[in-house]
Amino acid sequence: MQSSLGGAYPVGEDAVQVPAGTTESEVEQAGWLEGDTDMCDASSFPEDLLIDDFCIPSEARLPIVPDVVTTRIRPALDGFHRQIFDQKDIACLNSPTARLNDGAINGCAAILYSQFKIPSVNCAILSTFDLPRIQSKEADDRIWRNARWTSYWEKDVWILPIHRKDVVDGHWVICIIYFKTKELHLFDSLADEEAWEPDVKNIMRLIERYLTIARQRHSDVQIDLEDWRGRMLNTNAYDCGLWILAAMIAVLRGRHFSNLHEAQMSDLRHYLRSLVLSVPTCT
Repeated sequence: MQSSLGGAYPVGEDAVQVPAGTTESEVEQAGWLEGDTDMCDASSFPEDLLIDDFCIPSEARLPIVPDVVTTRIRPALDGFHRQIFDQKDIACLNSPTARLNDGAINGCAAILYSQFKIPSVNCAILSTFDLPRIQSKEADDRIWRNARWTSYWEKDVWILPIHRKDVVDGHWVICIIYFKTKELHLFDSLADEEAWEPDVKNIMRLIERYLTIARQRHSDVQIDLEDWRGRMLNTNAYDCGLWILAAMIAVLRGRHFSNLHEAQMSDLRHYLRSLVLSVPTCT
């Protein structure tokens, strides 16, 4: 398999060429993570972004036969590892008000990738555990072992779900990383721009670290950390975990923004539950 970015991540004459051995502290000293990411508010929906027209089936049209909740295992598929939905993960989707956990988010993301990704979308869905690995400064080998299956260095777009544990009861947000336009699309149901400031710095660290690690193994990977900008796209969804999955659906379908609203969140939860329950039970 060709290890380049396939022309999807062009590096021009002014691009920053980061040596494979560059450390995080050296990147900060060079100023690539401090002050180079512009934040702009897109609360009034910008004309250059595409709204998804996906229609969620209503609960009435998608009956689910009540059953004993048992662990389900989805085999490795479409570049994703085997996904295990335990009783706690499924219970999150069964309850009309429960907050989704990491298992539900990551497992549903794998299913949605197989269900919705169109051929023209060249993207990688990262795990909810990827940003914490950067924050805790895990070793390169461990980061590579957990992320290489996505072939992220070959992708135009990265989808990064983020769990903010500093918020009471936790809060899910999502960042869509577009390499062609060098944009971070930041989705947050709380519309808290101030809270995104440390996230953006960590996201840029993740981009630098992941591409540096990839280039240690694939020498033609290019790294350009200059002139990125963040676009904060506010949402009105009350259920943050469901909303970030709705955002994933939109991106996988080649759009930028979901058309779903608060009244449809229960239908989305029911739909996700039906997808998970279609996964074979553990025998």
